[in-house]
Amino acid sequence: MPACLKNQRILVTGGTGSVGQAFIDCALADQNNQPAYITVLSRDEGKQYELQINKYADVIKTDKLKWQIGDVRDRQTIRTALHGHTVVVHAAAMKHVPVCEEFPHEAVKTNVLSAINIVDVLGEGRSEVHTVVACSTDKACEPITAMGISKAMMEKIFVAASMRFSGVRFNCIRYGNLLESSGSVLHLFVKQAKAAEPITLTSDQATRFVSTLEESAQAVVYLIGTQPSGRVVVKPCAAVYMQDVAMAVWSYFNPNLPYREQLIGLRPAEKLHEGLMSQVEWDRSCENMGYHAIIPSHEETNGKPTGSMPLTSDQEVMDAKETEALVHRLIGNIESRRL
Repeated sequence: MPACLKNQRILVTGGTGSVGQAFIDCALADQNNQPAYITVLSRDEGKQYELQINKYADVIKTDKLKWQIGDVRDRQTIRTALHGHTVVVHAAAMKHVPVCEEFPHEAVKTNVLSAINIVDVLGEGRSEVHTVVACSTDKACEPITAMGISKAMMEKIFVAASMRFSGVRFNCIRYGNLLESSGSVLHLFVKQAKAAEPITLTSDQATRFVSTLEESAQAVVYLIGTQPSGRVVVKPCAAVYMQDVAMAVWSYFNPNLPYREQLIGLRPAEKLHEGLMSQVEWDRSCENMGYHAIIPSHEETNGKPTGSMPLTSDQEVMDAKETEALVHRLIGNIESRRL
C-alpha cells in the first residue's frame, strides 16, 4: 500500500456501501501505512450498526474507524463531516439505472447536489481537506440515462472546482460495472440460478465493462497519491458478454442442468454496449501507471494520447472461459461475505 494514506484523516461518504467498504479494507490492510482514522458517513444506521458489531468489531477497538449518520444532500451534514479530515472519498451515490430513471430528481439530489455541497463547504475555507476523490461510472461517458447524466454532472462540478481551489485537489475515477456490489445484476442472476429459473437477459449481444471491488479501491488509493487536480481518470478494465456472465452463474449453481434464459429486450435508454471514454475525451488523455487521465478543457494537452485502451465494451471482449473463471471467483467472494 502506498504511503499516501499514512496518517491521513479520511472521510468516506457512502462508507457502508460496497465501494466504501472495499476502500476501507484496502486502506487498513497495511499496518505500516494506515490512515490516522477513517470516518464512515452514511444515512443507513442499520448497516452502520451491522458493520460495527460484525465486520469491523475488532477495528473499532483501535480507534481507526469512526461513524457518522447523515445525508450528503444536506449541506450542514457535509459541513460537520468535513471537520477534522484531510481526504474525502466521495462514494455516496444513487447507482441503480431503473430507479434513477423513475426518480431522476432524487438522483440529482444525491449525485449532483452532494458534489455541490462538498465544493461549497470547502469554499468556506474552514477545512483541512486537501484531496477529494469522487467515484464515478462508465455510465457518465456520453450519458443517456438519468443516473449517467447525474454522475457526468458530478464529474463536471469537481473538475470545475479544480479551477477555483489552489489548495485542494479534485479528481474522479470511472469504473466499469462492479458485479460484486450490492444490487448488481449478478445478484439477480444468482437468485434466479439458485432457483433454477431462467436467467433474464435484456440482450444476448450486450457487452459491459466490469471491474472488481478490489480494483475500485486500488484506483481510489492511486488518485489520492497521484495526479494533478481536475482529472477524470479511467482504469482500463475487462469487457464481457452479459450472456457469458449469465451462463457462468448458471454453471456455478447448476452444473448438471441445461442453461435456461429469457430475453426481455433492452430497457428504455439502455445501451447495447458501454463506453469508458468518448473519442473527444480520449484525444485529451494521457496514460500513467496503467490509468488514463482526461485533461480538462481549460488546460493545454501535450499532443496525442499515450498508451492504448478499448473505448467501448464491444471492442475487446473476454472469451467465455475467462468470463466463467472471473464470475465464479466473484460469486465465491459474494457467498463468503454472506456467511
